[in-house]
Amino acid sequence: MDGRKNKRNYQSSWFVFRCTQKELSVLRSGSWFLLGLGLNSFVDRIPNSAGLATIEAVRPVLQDWTKRRHGTLTFRLTQVLSGHGCFGRYLCRLGREPTSGCHHCDTGDEDTALHTLQVCPAWAEQRQDLVAITGLDLSLPAVVRTMVGSRTGWDAVSSFCERVMLAKEEAERERERTSLLRSRQRRTRRRRRASQDLRPP
Repeated sequence: MDGRKNKRNYQSSWFVFRCTQKELSVLRSGSWFLLGLGLNSFVDRIPNSAGLATIEAVRPVLQDWTKRRHGTLTFRLTQVLSGHGCFGRYLCRLGREPTSGCHHCDTGDEDTALHTLQVCPAWAEQRQDLVAITGLDLSLPAVVRTMVGSRTGWDAVSSFCERVMLAKEEAERERERTSLLRSRQRRTRRRRRASQDLRPP
């Protein structure tokens, strides 16, 4: 079957472009060399308009990323790298939070992955362990370079992400529980009033 007839849109949170089914299976398997294009040609096909910080952080070290023999992407590590997780900005955009502010600090800053990684005072203790390995530069490109550079760097970033995101997820669940409890209490009160109004005089 002709590859052109079998084109489908491949969408992920990182980029959007058109590719064939063969290319999709190769991308998913991680066997870049089978594309016949080479990794650099593949990287060039990623649209610049995607504008995501993660692409720009990984792009310079993509060859090293694919050749590394250490580290695996976990759910929570991916949340921090992509910014799609328990962050006020992301949850507000999805309609799950009324504001994008950080619930863990009093700075009034918007809760983003970079805020969590770099400045939020609530995670200062966890950040100290990370800074001891990575250095003071906690920009996303520097963190990705550290992860690709060594197993120790990868483990330090992964450990930070696991501990912090686990705590953020628990805090979000607690906010949802208390919010749900309040809304149930309001509904129960309304039902009682409504049922009392229906009684004959």
